[in-house]
Amino acid sequence: SHEKEVEQELPKESIQAEESQSQEEDNENNKETGNEPATDETSAEAQQQEKINKSEEENDQEQVNLDDKQKDQLEEVENKQISEDKCEEQKSEAKEEVDSTLEGAEVKVKEMAMATSC
Repeated sequence: SHEKEVEQELPKESIQAEESQSQEEDNENNKETGNEPATDETSAEAQQQEKINKSEEENDQEQVNLDDKQKDQLEEVENKQISEDKCEEQKSEAKEEVDSTLEGAEVKVKEMAMATSC
């Protein structure tokens, strides 16, 4: 009866050995080709990770675009402000010029009035 047990164990071991050898060959082939042995689980995980990476890349690009847009808008606002400031400055200068011209004219009118009253 002991011999029967040994015989029964042997086929199981030889099947496992064949499977193991087959797996090793697959692994060797995969190493040569650069492929990793892909199980459904790792494949699904890889696809999920790929989706996440792609999504993150898209988000990063979107953020860059938004940052650029924001920067452009900020520049636009600053330029408007500079334009408005220049405009105010010019108005103020023009007003001073008009005021001094008016003062000068008033002085002349007074001088003329004095001259004619004599």
